[in-house]
Amino acid sequence: MSTLNRSTKKDASPAQLQVSIPLTMIRSALFSVALKGERAVRKRIDVEDGPLGVRIDYTGPHLNQDHFKAWQAVVHLANERGGLRGDQFVVPVTDVMRSVGQNYRDHDQRARMWRLLSDLTEANVDLCSSRSKYRAPLVFSVLHEEASGKMAIRLNPDLAQLLSDEVLQNDMLRVLGFGRNQIAIWLHNYYASHKTPPGMPVSELQRLCGTSLDLPRFRQRLRGALDRLKTGVRPLLLSWSIDENDVVRVEKIPTQVKLLPVAAREKMEVGRRHANAAQAAASSRAQVVL
Repeated sequence: MSTLNRSTKKDASPAQLQVSIPLTMIRSALFSVALKGERAVRKRIDVEDGPLGVRIDYTGPHLNQDHFKAWQAVVHLANERGGLRGDQFVVPVTDVMRSVGQNYRDHDQRARMWRLLSDLTEANVDLCSSRSKYRAPLVFSVLHEEASGKMAIRLNPDLAQLLSDEVLQNDMLRVLGFGRNQIAIWLHNYYASHKTPPGMPVSELQRLCGTSLDLPRFRQRLRGALDRLKTGVRPLLLSWSIDENDVVRVEKIPTQVKLLPVAAREKMEVGRRHANAAQAAASSRAQVVL
């Protein structure tokens, strides 16, 4: 699902590293902008009211945008190594760290990455929309061998179906450019997932992103985050404003969103069920050793 697109023109923009991310997850407070929060038990997640008809119940540790970047990296690496259908795949920890813009040589950053990935194995999502369903942890398992510097990671095979439709082809490098600015990352993903972003009250953005800030403080941080989205190598936003009714309006560059026609989706689902059955039989006979 991730592709590295390099232009051959001398004056072209830098390479884009893209990864498929479900719209249902980034138009919600599943990955919050609050750095810390309480562990959830069957918590109903705030989601965007719209045609996707999304419902998300969540049990597990509090997730923020650092967890999102770690999960995005795992999905990208799984796609590169054929792990999207539930096969366990082995990857150097250095590759994981680079995919989130961190330094492998920094012990604290490595320990933090391990905590993020461990949280994702406990992050149980019960999601359904008008087009898809997913009920499993975000990451099925992670094994880490310090001596070899490698990780063995496994995703749930149902994730492949979730990533085949109703997704944003997210610009990973642009997201990494926001550092740990939680609101900027969330806004980027939310606005990138819309062809033409709707005008949105500040209070609704406050609800959807899961912030713990009150409205005046959130509005102040929001302005700074929107400015960040106009900067960098490939700015997402061309302009933004907050009108007299406290509604945020933005103009953005084109982004890629995938929504399959119903007939094509049904055909793909039949093929997926056959592939999963064969994969389950093969996985029962195979074991990855670090």
